[in-house]
Amino acid sequence: MTEISELIVLVLVAMAVLFAGKRGGFFRPLETRHDDLLLLSPWHVATVFLIYFLSGYFIIPEVGRVIRWFYHDGMSEADFVYFASWANFLNSSIIAFSFALMYQFLPRPLVTTLWGNLRLSNFGVAAAAWAIGFPIVTLVGQIFDFLVTNLFHLPTIPDQLAVHFLKLTFGHPLYFSLAIITIVILAPFVEETMFRGFLQTYIRRHLGTKAAIGLTSMLFALFHYSTSQGFANIPIIAA
Repeated sequence: MTEISELIVLVLVAMAVLFAGKRGGFFRPLETRHDDLLLLSPWHVATVFLIYFLSGYFIIPEVGRVIRWFYHDGMSEADFVYFASWANFLNSSIIAFSFALMYQFLPRPLVTTLWGNLRLSNFGVAAAAWAIGFPIVTLVGQIFDFLVTNLFHLPTIPDQLAVHFLKLTFGHPLYFSLAIITIVILAPFVEETMFRGFLQTYIRRHLGTKAAIGLTSMLFALFHYSTSQGFANIPIIAA
C-alpha cells in the first residue's frame, strides 16, 4: 500500500511539473538552420559509433588480456575493482579525446549545430530540462520496478551496471573518484555526443524533430541493456 501511495504522489508531481513546463513555453520548438544540417553526413554518424565500439570492444579488451596474464591465479575483488576502474576510465577518456579531436576537423557551422551556442542561459535551460524530466523518469522507473517485483516475485531488483560498479568502489577513494569522473562526466559526454549530437541531428534532418527525439531515445534506452542486469533491464530501459 505504501508503494502505491508513493506512485500516486509521483504521478501528481510529474503531472504538475509537466503542466508548468508547458505553460511556461518550455516545449516550444527551437529555430534550426536546416542548411547547417546538410553538413552532417552518414559518415560522421558512423565514425563516432565506430570509435566507440573500437575502443570498448577491441582496444580495452586487448589491454585487459595483457593485464590478466599477470594474474595466473585469478583476480581478487580488490584487483578487479582496480582493473575495472582504470579500464572504464581509460576507455571513456580515449573515446572522449577522439571525439574532441574529430571536432577539430568538422566545419564550424556543423559544430555549432551539434553543440549549440554555449551560453550561460543554456545551462538554465538544461537545469529546467532536468527538473521537468526527472519526476516523469522517476515515476516510470518506479512503476516498472513495482510491476517487475510483483509479477516475477523478486525480493530485490539488480542494480544498473554503472550503479553496481560504483558500489564496488566504496571504501577505495581513488577508484571511487575514477568511477565518478567516468560515470558523471566522461560517459555522458560520450553518449550525448553520439546520440543527441550526431544521431539525433542526422535523423532530424530526414524525419523531423519529433521522430528524431523518439527514435534516438528508444535506441539510447536499448543501448543500456546488459545481460548482467537481469530483470532490471525492464525498468532501466523503460525509464
